[in-house]
Amino acid sequence: MSQDEDAGERVYHVVPTAMAGDLLYPLNRLRALHADLAEAATRKYEGREALMRVRLPLLDCLWNDVIHLTPLHPSKTRRALEAAGFPVREIEFFSIPPTVL
Repeated sequence: MSQDEDAGERVYHVVPTAMAGDLLYPLNRLRALHADLAEAATRKYEGREALMRVRLPLLDCLWNDVIHLTPLHPSKTRRALEAAGFPVREIEFFSIPPTVL
């Protein structure tokens, strides 16, 4: 979750507000496992539904067939959003060592 910015090589993912178990699944896979959670997660794409049909050429799969991670520490993203005048809220992140991927 919350990690020091100098904790070494990590990638980050937002902790979902509703989560079953302790594994992250791509949205398209989540639909088969937990349809109710997938439906709730799909709401974040309201107004951007076309994104869910985007094909990622290098991976030859859909946008929702992958888990999106960032190598940028969340506190840096937060500071940049605040500096640009965007409202930000507290969000928890998984801090994942690349060796487990």
